[in-house]
Amino acid sequence: MTMKRFLHRLSATIKTILGLPNYEAYLAWHSARCPGKTPLSRREFYDQCLQARYDRGAARRCC
Repeated sequence: MTMKRFLHRLSATIKTILGLPNYEAYLAWHSARCPGKTPLSRREFYDQCLQARYDRGAARRCC
């Protein structure tokens, strides 16, 4: 395994552990399951992930 590939896999693992969105994985999933449809842009994907993670209603927030 090359150093570049190792660092890429390490970065992906850390992002998964921290719960950060993975746009490349989304693109792979989208192309396999939704051929012919335009995927979300990187910004739209990130915004959707943030909304899903943090916009759960006022009842679940502490402040």
